[in-house]
Amino acid sequence: MTTLVKDMSSKLARSAFDLFARHGINNVNMDMIAAHSNCTKGSLYWHYDTKKTVILAACDLYYRNWEEQMRHELANVKDPVKRLKKAVHFSIRHCMVDSKNRVFTLGIMGLALYDEDIKKSWAGFYDMVREFLIVLVNEAKKTGRVKVEDARRVVDLMLVAFEGIKLRTIIEPDFDISAEEKAIYNGLMEVLKCSE
Repeated sequence: MTTLVKDMSSKLARSAFDLFARHGINNVNMDMIAAHSNCTKGSLYWHYDTKKTVILAACDLYYRNWEEQMRHELANVKDPVKRLKKAVHFSIRHCMVDSKNRVFTLGIMGLALYDEDIKKSWAGFYDMVREFLIVLVNEAKKTGRVKVEDARRVVDLMLVAFEGIKLRTIIEPDFDISAEEKAIYNGLMEVLKCSE
C-alpha cells in the first residue's frame, strides 16, 4: 500500500471516528463520512467497502491511539509503582474526561453484542490492555510497595471500574467528574494496596 493510500485510509478512519464519537455510530452513514473527510463517496468505498469495515478501521485507530498515548504517559517514568499509578490515572481520565473516547467505546461495546467481528476486535484490544496492566502490576509488586496476590484478578477489577465509569457518566446527570476521578483513583490504589 502506498503512503498516499495509507494517508487517505487513515484520514477516512479518523473522520469516521470523529463522527461516531460525536453523533453515535448508528447515526452516521457513509455519505457523512465522505463529506467530513472531503473526499468522494467513491473514494471512501474504494478504501472501505462497507460501514462495518470503516467501523473496524476506526477501532484500529482508537486502539493505536490508546497505546501511543499510554506509552507517552509512561515514557519518562522509571519507578514501577509510579508507572502503575500513572497508568491507572491515565485510564480513569481516558474513560471519564475524554467524551469522544467514552462515546465511541460504548457504541462499539453495543455493536459487539451482535457482531462477532467487532466483538473479536474489541476483545483483542481489551486483552492487550489487560496484559499491559498485568505487567505493570507485577513490576510494581516486585518493589514490595504493591501487595496483591493475583495481578490478573486485580487488573480485571480495574478494567470493570474503567468501563463502569463510562456508564456512570451517561446515566448520572450530576456526575462530578473531578470528585469521582479522585475517589475512583484512591479506591483502586486501596485495591492495589499501594504504598508510596
